[in-house]
Amino acid sequence: MAIRYVSTRAGAPTVRFRSALLTGLAPDGGLYVPDRLVPLDRAWRKCASFADLGHTMLYPYVEEDISGDVLRKLLRDALSFPVPLVALEGRWDGV
Repeated sequence: MAIRYVSTRAGAPTVRFRSALLTGLAPDGGLYVPDRLVPLDRAWRKCASFADLGHTMLYPYVEEDISGDVLRKLLRDALSFPVPLVALEGRWDGV
């Protein structure tokens, strides 16, 4: 079932991602937010880049309006700079 976007003030009709993005604020002045959160698959741990991670996390929220290939290209373009990774200290195996 496709994600819909609802107003934080609950006084506007639900919309698709494209409408929420292009409209900005809902007609009632609220912010558009997803009507539900999609559980993140553990596949995110195997992502080779931030663009891959972004695709894994964002695609369920935009798939009705943006193809997977277009989203990958947008994310590669947006994240085309070097990002040094730093290992976190502590125990993170439960994440």
